[in-house]
Amino acid sequence: MTPSTFVINPYTRLNYAGFYLLKEMVEKQLIFSADLEDDEWVLEPILLWLSEMGYVKLNLHSEYKVTRKGLRQVHSFLNRYTTFQTEYDIFCGVDLKAKDFAIRYYSKFNDALEWRAFLNEDRWEDLRIAIAEYQGFDSIEIIFMGFIHDNRFGRDAVGWHYECLLGSIWDEIQAICNNAVRLKSLTRHSETQSNESFLQEIIEKGRQLLLEISDT
Repeated sequence: MTPSTFVINPYTRLNYAGFYLLKEMVEKQLIFSADLEDDEWVLEPILLWLSEMGYVKLNLHSEYKVTRKGLRQVHSFLNRYTTFQTEYDIFCGVDLKAKDFAIRYYSKFNDALEWRAFLNEDRWEDLRIAIAEYQGFDSIEIIFMGFIHDNRFGRDAVGWHYECLLGSIWDEIQAICNNAVRLKSLTRHSETQSNESFLQEIIEKGRQLLLEISDT
């Protein structure tokens, strides 16, 4: 049976972009006026959505401030983000035959372009989706958090940018989700193990590597 295709609709884009903006507002103490300036205009639909959801509200100075409800959403998001950083990102590149991890060689690269070129080598498979499916997590959110981790979401070199918030960035995230190894397709990589035992072994090896990296 062919795994279902991921489709990221406009509401999902707005939802995740909203969580990201809340995170930025809290962590970096960003203040946005109702009268947005310059490149901030791209934030208008996101701020309006956050206001409708009760996550932000305008104060007496016509500035958007994060509400208690919004803070709860931020803390929930940050908890999931921490889980991603410690448990999922290591599975962005796995050699399924050698059961090796691209992250093991991360320190050898001088910049992000070299690292991404290394990840694009044929031997590496992105197992984040398969593992997210196996553990019952949101696959789209896992890749979305990866983009945040790599500073690829929200802004470009100039400033806030529509394509990095609600535009083409989501087409890329959707493509990664649909091109990644899926849970149901893992049998073609492991003829001697079930999907479950294979993934359990990969997860355990990943955790061991994380401990090794953290000790160095």
